[in-house]
Amino acid sequence: MSTAVTHEEGFESVAGQWYIKNISDPVELIIQDNEVRSKEARFGGKQLIGKPRSQDDSFEMDVEMGGFHLLAWMKKRVQDQALRLHFSSGMVWNKDYPFNDQERRVRSASPAGAKGIPMSEIKKHNTKDSTWVVLHGKVYDLTKFLPDHPGGEDVVLKWAGKDATKFWSAIHKVEWIEEYVKPEWCLGSVGPEPVAAADDRLKEKDKEIKALKAEIAKLTLAPTRPSQGLKDAIDAAARAQSASKSVAPDKAPALGEAAATPRVSLRGRRIAIIGHGPVGHDFAMKLVGMVGDGALDITVIGEECRMAYDRVHLTEYFEHRDASKLAMCDEKWFQDHKVTCKINSRVEKINREKKTLDIKDTQTNAITEFPFDACVLSTGSYPFVPPIPNLTVDTVGVFVYRNIEDLEGMILFAKKSTRCAVIGGGLLGLEAAKAAYDLGQETHVLEMAPYLMPTQLEQGGGTVLAQKIQELDIAVHTSTKIKSIEVENGVLKGVLMSDSQMPEEQVVKFDMLIVSAGVRPRDELARSCGLAVGARGGVVVDDRMRSSDADIYAIGEVACHNNLCYGLIAPGWDQASVLAKNFEDATWGLKGASGKAAADPPIYEGSDLSTKLKLLGVDVASFGSTLDFWFKRQFEDSKAKDLGLTSTLQVDPFSGLYRKLTFEQSTMKLMGGLLVGNADDYFNLLALSKEDNLGKKTPVDLFMGGGGGETDVGDLKDDAIVCLCQKVTKKDIVDAVMNDDCCTIPDIKRCTTAGSGCGGCILSTGFIPKLLKTTLEGCGKKLFTGISPLFTFTRAELFEIIKVKELKTYEEVVQTCARVGKIPDLQKALAGDEVCKPVVASILASLWQEVPVKDGLKQLQDTNDHFLANIQRSGQYSVIPRMPGGEVTPDELILLGTVAKKYNLWTKVTGAQRIGLFGANTWQLPDIWEEITYGKSSVGTSDGKVAVKVETAGMESGHAYGKALRAVKTCVGTSWCRFGVQDSVDMGSRIEHRYKGFRAPHKWKMGVSGCMREC
Repeated sequence: MSTAVTHEEGFESVAGQWYIKNISDPVELIIQDNEVRSKEARFGGKQLIGKPRSQDDSFEMDVEMGGFHLLAWMKKRVQDQALRLHFSSGMVWNKDYPFNDQERRVRSASPAGAKGIPMSEIKKHNTKDSTWVVLHGKVYDLTKFLPDHPGGEDVVLKWAGKDATKFWSAIHKVEWIEEYVKPEWCLGSVGPEPVAAADDRLKEKDKEIKALKAEIAKLTLAPTRPSQGLKDAIDAAARAQSASKSVAPDKAPALGEAAATPRVSLRGRRIAIIGHGPVGHDFAMKLVGMVGDGALDITVIGEECRMAYDRVHLTEYFEHRDASKLAMCDEKWFQDHKVTCKINSRVEKINREKKTLDIKDTQTNAITEFPFDACVLSTGSYPFVPPIPNLTVDTVGVFVYRNIEDLEGMILFAKKSTRCAVIGGGLLGLEAAKAAYDLGQETHVLEMAPYLMPTQLEQGGGTVLAQKIQELDIAVHTSTKIKSIEVENGVLKGVLMSDSQMPEEQVVKFDMLIVSAGVRPRDELARSCGLAVGARGGVVVDDRMRSSDADIYAIGEVACHNNLCYGLIAPGWDQASVLAKNFEDATWGLKGASGKAAADPPIYEGSDLSTKLKLLGVDVASFGSTLDFWFKRQFEDSKAKDLGLTSTLQVDPFSGLYRKLTFEQSTMKLMGGLLVGNADDYFNLLALSKEDNLGKKTPVDLFMGGGGGETDVGDLKDDAIVCLCQKVTKKDIVDAVMNDDCCTIPDIKRCTTAGSGCGGCILSTGFIPKLLKTTLEGCGKKLFTGISPLFTFTRAELFEIIKVKELKTYEEVVQTCARVGKIPDLQKALAGDEVCKPVVASILASLWQEVPVKDGLKQLQDTNDHFLANIQRSGQYSVIPRMPGGEVTPDELILLGTVAKKYNLWTKVTGAQRIGLFGANTWQLPDIWEEITYGKSSVGTSDGKVAVKVETAGMESGHAYGKALRAVKTCVGTSWCRFGVQDSVDMGSRIEHRYKGFRAPHKWKMGVSGCMREC
């Protein structure tokens, strides 16, 4: 029990050290100019400032803390006379000692023989078989309540073995517990811990606190330390150079016809895959799929702290900052398919004679020897760091763009930087520029060539791309010459450079630098053991991806085939497919499954370099019928005539369209093309470039808008490739639909792997959706058009069913319309389905107009709908009344000001022309809404400066929390504007009243302009 502290006692006692729960360092408060202040700026970089209310009998003060305005009051515990500061946000501070110490003092003051269930015992009951939860000091066994919980059993299990009082109190009242649980479920009160267990618990907590402190230190120090990725890139280059000098390389394996390239033979079952990137994992998946689970003893070794993830979409990490959304696999996949995966493991050496690997644990530095029968190198590449003066591993503010850790370092560093330069204007460089741009940096691209993307484009296309990028306020510097970087006390300060617009060298100030100037193969392992490497790096392989050692293979960016290392992911997947098929052949030979000689497994004949990307929101595509399109620069006018080629050019300076198509002059065969600004027909043109001629088309038909670029999927040959990344053909898609019952794009992805790369082939502009539709129609089937995998009906069909059958609850809709019996664990899937719920909610609301939080409908709503307010990042809520058309009366302004003053809320004019009240706690919301809707409120300050009592007609909710009409914005129209020609305010007000409360799958807003100026 606690009692209020008088104003005098509180003012005398407030100075001193106050402890926050779970934070070891106390906050020291001082008295300064009759205000309470924190000695240090610990709250969002600012001091806490408290202004005591001198006229109150008890001690209270208005507090500004970290940008939030709160009310604080002081109380004294009866048991031990301990002082506590309570805040309106729900936070509590202890005076002079931490919370753990206070708990011990309270226990020592409690009478001997006090009984109860200790938390150490409660924590053990956290499963479906035994689910104990603490609510308001009582322990409840909710095992039998799991199936009946409205939100699903996962909500209860989340709090199993824990104290859920705070979570419960944010939604329910104390007395409501009796309505939910049976008396016999109450097991008693929470009791003290056994004395012997208390010390163990404290030690455990201290250990946890130390770990958290170490993690906080790591995060806060990261922006002031050199980039680990930069160090790794420079070290990788140094190791490769050193290895080249220490061991003489083998003779390169020969290339030739399939018959001249010996088939792969395996000397045993132990397969080691070095490198767990997208290509390494793709090879493991294909190999397991071909030979079967457990047929080979496969071990994947990766040096990163996580399993394979999608590097193609690495930039998307800045949007969600969730590594799991990029993950390509999990531990369960390895367990299910009997494959071993080692992370945080770096291979230091390959012992070719012993057939072993020296593997170093990057966390403990322990080295173990690992035997293998066949080794597959899939180590990828490392970022090339140009030799620029002053650019060293110790330079703070310089990053490479390669993995998630690099991105996390940029995110942290961007908090204190404002200007960023990216070295490199190729594919990776523009990806890095997008990353810097998304971090709010003033971004500059430094390209050494006269135009962007010099490998894929020519002068015209590169110039148009630069113009499109500059429209985003990203500066593009071409013909850049970097003399050195400017460093002060080990920290980047700028770049000494010149460019096409600045011929004289000068220092351009930057505080972040991203190096993205291409990649180099990570071939130091191969060099150190004497394998043959290419002139420009990479492990030289034959047509079966075999190195100069018959037991060592290489795929992906580390492989050098026909003097070429591919820097794209699709060729790596091609190589993985070829090698997996060869291993399958060798495995069945070992098992003696067939007495007959099988046909030769496939050989690798090179990959298509055609690509389609969206760089900084701009479509860019480059395609060719052969590799000569790029290597012989067939698209350049200066070389086209000698090669017997000619080109058509389409340029639209208004839309930023650049379209150059190259043809063979005599036959009009399409040799390739460059597309900037619009690449919608990329797949059609790519397919056409693989044909011998244009068929019935002419070059002019292929102009954008010419009407001849569209290719009928029925005209495609069976072996036409429709997914470049995974080399999936038209026949593969058709067979998946006809033989494997694939009816949706997810089915196609699962069955053929199409769309698992860049994803362009499964968009509406790709071939696969069209193939799926035509093949299903040919089989007499219908394309799946349901609103989600759980409902087979379209929104219109669902609307009619609900209307005709008068379904009024979510449960009725599920029982009647969901795929009952078709989806395993349908109820669990529905609980997390955020696609169909908004649709069903809007249909039920449109048809029956019932209260959305009533039984049968409330599970369709989120937290905001339950509280009639929007939850904010502080855990508090915003209250936004309706102001139709942005119009508000003086009385309503006074009402909102009174409520805001009374409940200490922060106020702001929102972007939708309304006034928002921010910082409301859950327990305040009913009172706040009551005063606003009834239009009655009053407030007075202790000093007498403010004394307001207001009575108005009241204001209704603005639905700023629901999937409904939010607001209708208006200008002042003819009411006041001298240019106005229409009464926009009245029109906007009538529209808002007409459609308010109309629920939809998503929030929506409207606007009314009173004249052509549209201001």
